This record gives sequence, C-alpha cells and structure tokens, in this order.
Amino acid sequence: MIFFIILIQLLYSVGIPKNYDSYLYHINAIQWNEKFSAVPGLANLHDRFGFNSSQFVLSAAFSFNDLYNQYIFITNSLCFLILIIWILLYSIHKKDLFGIIALLFGYYFFYQYYADFSSPSTDLIPNLLFGYLMLKLIFNANSIYNKSLLYIALSFFIITFKISLIPIVIVGLISIYYQKQNFTFLIKKTILFGFVFILPWIIRNVILTGYLIYPLASVDVFNFDWEVSKNSVVDIQKWINSWARIPFAEHTKVLSLSFKEWFTIWWENNSLIRNKVIFIISTSAPIFFSLYYFLNKKEVKSNILISFIISYLTFLLWLFTAPDIRFVFACLLILCVYPLLILKKYIYHFDKLIKVIILFFGMFFFYTFFSVGYKIFIDEFRSFNKFENYYYLPKDVYYIKFNRGLEFNSYEYETTSGKKIKFFEPKKGGVQCFDKFPCSWKIENSLHLRGNSLQDGFYIKQ
Repeated sequence: MIFFIILIQLLYSVGIPKNYDSYLYHINAIQWNEKFSAVPGLANLHDRFGFNSSQFVLSAAFSFNDLYNQYIFITNSLCFLILIIWILLYSIHKKDLFGIIALLFGYYFFYQYYADFSSPSTDLIPNLLFGYLMLKLIFNANSIYNKSLLYIALSFFIITFKISLIPIVIVGLISIYYQKQNFTFLIKKTILFGFVFILPWIIRNVILTGYLIYPLASVDVFNFDWEVSKNSVVDIQKWINSWARIPFAEHTKVLSLSFKEWFTIWWENNSLIRNKVIFIISTSAPIFFSLYYFLNKKEVKSNILISFIISYLTFLLWLFTAPDIRFVFACLLILCVYPLLILKKYIYHFDKLIKVIILFFGMFFFYTFFSVGYKIFIDEFRSFNKFENYYYLPKDVYYIKFNRGLEFNSYEYETTSGKKIKFFEPKKGGVQCFDKFPCSWKIENSLHLRGNSLQDGFYIKQ
C-alpha cells in the first residue's frame, strides 16, 4: 500500500501550483532566494517579500530550477507523504482509539491542504509539524522525555514558518525542563537552541525589513537606512488581520467592527459545514477537556494537559488576530481530539469493532486520496500528448502566465555607480507578476537602490 501512496502523491507533487499567493509573491520570493543572499530592505520593493517564511528558503533549495529550467515545488508534497505514511503505519500497528484519531486527523488535514501539495504555500508544513508534535504527545506520554530533541528542534523550527503558531515553543521549553538538569544549564541550553533555530531567522528578518519580527512595528530596535517605514508595517499588519476576518473589505472599516459584528460576517463567509463543525468543537474544547479530567482523575497525564494548553492558546491567539482557517487548521483538529479522549476509558471493550473501523476508514481514506489525485492528474494531463512527457516533467508554471497576456510597465533605476537596472510592474495593479524579474505589483516612486547591484538592497527615500 505504501508503494501506491508514494505513486499517488507523485501525481499531486508534479501538478501546477494551485495557490493564488504562490503566483502573487511566493515564487517571486523564491527567485530572490535563488539569485541572491538576503537582500537588505527587500520588503521595500514588495511588502510581502518581508514575510520571511522558511518555506521560501526550503523551496529555493529544492526547486530544481537549475536542473530542469523550470520550477517543481515538492516540499509540501513530500512532507505530507511522510505524515500520511506515519499515520497509516501507526493506526495499523496500534489498532486502538489513537489509531482512529490519527486517521481522522490525516483525512481532514488532507482535505484542507491537498490543493497546496504542488505549491510553495506557507501554511501546510508548519501545521503538519504542529499536528505531528501534538499527536505524538497525546499518544505517548513518555515521548516528551525520551524524544526531547525532536520536540525542541521542531517546536523552534515551526515558528520560522508561521509566527502565529508560537505557543508550540512551550512544548520545546518543557522538554528542556524535563531533562532535570540544573537551572543555569537549562537556560544555556534554551539559548543554544534559540541561537541555532531562531537567530538565523531573526537576522534574516532584520536584513529584509529592518525589524526583528515582521510585520510587528512595536518590535523596532534598529535604525537601518533600509528599514521599512513604520506606517507601512502597521498597514500590512492591519491588512493581514482584516483580510482574515472579511476578505476584500477595507481594513480600517473591518478593524473598527466589534467582535460580534465581524464574527457574524466571518461565520457566514465560511460556507463549509465541515469547518464550522470543527470550529464549534474547538471552541468547546475546555468543556470536553474538563469532562475528560473529571472522568479520569486517577489517570490524567501531564501530556494531555500540555497539548490542551498549547492548542487552546494557539486557538485564542488566532481567533483574535487573523482567523483564517488555513493558518492554524492543525490546531483546530487537535482540539477536536478531546471529545474522543472521553471515550478512551470505555472503548477497550470493543477491540474488534475498532480494528474493523480502522480497516474500513483506512480504505476509504486511501480511496479518497487516490480519487482526488486522479482527478487532478486527468485535468492537467489533457494538455499533454504523451504520458511520459508529464511523468518526466510537469507543465511549466510560466506557460500558465504567458496565456494571460499580462502587460507590464517597466522602470529603470540607477545604481550608485550609474548602472541602469530595469524593474517591472503589471499595468493592472495588485496582480500576480512572478514571470518577470525583478517585479512588484506596485513600485513606489520613492524606491531607491542602496548600491551597485540588487544584492545591496533598497530603501525608501523620505
């Protein structure tokens, strides 16, 4: 079965990117990572280039552009493949309630993110790692002791992909604490892991934007000439929060609404019944956790408490800042685990039934996994004359762009040595433009080059 899963996942990974933001700025950001080191003030050219997700660096390392002369984005697909194999092997081996929970997590995670398998989107990997750590913690109370390096490394690594998942660092800090060493050594070890996993990301933030964490204008300790203006940082933060609540609406108006006002609109806009049910269960997680605690007073493990605190803190941070489902979907799924844990005490009387459920649901999951992938494959295969052409190399994303007939304005900027460098901007504002380089959907008139090349970066002349 694992062989067929790998084969099917290949159908997803060689597809064209289906995430709108990938064409808007993801691929462009990857191009900057391929061609240059971190560019000072790159966020001045395009504010989204300041979104310093480790996904862009990872995708640049594995885009295979030099080999095939076109982009292939496999990181999301490969990570999901590893997760799904782990889930299937775990559920088949355990054949218990935890096996059912693992399959349910994989099934709903798949439906949320399968369109991102062939894209360098920034939501899948951090959510996958978050879900994996929380599931492993719930399934095995001792794992936080004997797999401490895993919890420390991944929890620190996750926030370099998505800062909204920052409560996950708690599990890494607890894992360090559980090593039972003297306090001074623990502090040194925490700082060491911070230097290894977080410091390079922070340094890159500073180079790209001038801020330790972007876009947080309040965390401003430097005064570099390439620093993005505070007004611009505040503005993009408002857009992130407002867009997650009510897309396409003017951010000042959205952020002036009360919680009840914007939440009502947000709820209506989320049309998927599945996601609404998941949200309701997630909101009610404290009730289910309390019930679980009451029914299992003598058996409560600290691992369940830790997973609940981390997940619910993440949920609250998400809800009151930028509540887009895709940002923290794995967290919502973990919060849906606690109602099932209530059954843990009573379900062992139905071992045979559990095995049958795992078998049939596993087969159903496999069928869904195959049918969705096959449909995507067939839709894209129509543009190829031979199967082997598709198998060897998928459709080039540039082909999609050229078919749009997008027109560009071009501008020449002068370096400090007098050299002219041409920049591109779509004639129609706010659209995708990755097929030109360097490009931004809107180039500020006050943009200036800092030196003799693009590597020297940009600044905005006040």
